[in-house]
Amino acid sequence: MCVALAAGIGEEFLCRVTLFNLFTKIFENKQYVLLWSSIFSSVLFGLFHLINLGHGAQLDATFQQVYYATAIGLAFSYLHIFTNRIWPCILMHFLLDLQPNIANMNAEASPWGPILIIFGIVIIVSIICIYVFNKRINKVEN
Repeated sequence: MCVALAAGIGEEFLCRVTLFNLFTKIFENKQYVLLWSSIFSSVLFGLFHLINLGHGAQLDATFQQVYYATAIGLAFSYLHIFTNRIWPCILMHFLLDLQPNIANMNAEASPWGPILIIFGIVIIVSIICIYVFNKRINKVEN
């Protein structure tokens, strides 16, 4: 439980607060600042999981984790933008990580097909939701 809670709090504050806010400053003059900030902070969130290779995780399983962490990062970015709160993201992250093998690197790779399809849909839906939300904010501001 402690590992899941620490990951939920630490990773969400790092990615959904610190990095997201950094990217909003970088992209502040872009029309879709929320979309670009979400994409970049989520890709970095996914890439951070490459650190598991240094802890003995399998290569294929780690690449899968990078992919689905990026997808989940986009979904959490939308949740963060929509609610304007970090706590729902922390709770969701904690619940996703709340599994018996979270503290060890014994995860095995799953077949790529279902992972690409399921999390590809998560990526597409999240990007569309963030885009629509960002477009709506742009209309209000103009």
